Amino acid sequence: MNGGLLVGKYMANISDGIVIKITNHKGQTVEVPVKLLDNILDRVHEYCKLDDVVSIKYYLEPDKEQGVVFVAEKVTFLSCKEADPASKGGDEDGNI
Repeated sequence: MNGGLLVGKYMANISDGIVIKITNHKGQTVEVPVKLLDNILDRVHEYCKLDDVVSIKYYLEPDKEQGVVFVAEKVTFLSCKEADPASKGGDEDGNI
């Protein structure tokens, strides 16, 4: 198996992706860095807010430093915090 689906809360931007927090059924959490492809990197960095719940379809890629990295093929926002329309140029309903 070389891919799968991750669901977690957005925690931070990193230079080439994001960090999400995943919680298991026992309440244990782990922060997972996910590399984003260039075509989705800018959009996610622009619109993703702290604690948004995201789903990430990923594949694994070998890496000399980390051994293996998660690479996102697709990011779906499952729930997001309400944005201030003025901060993103949206209308009064928050539509972008």
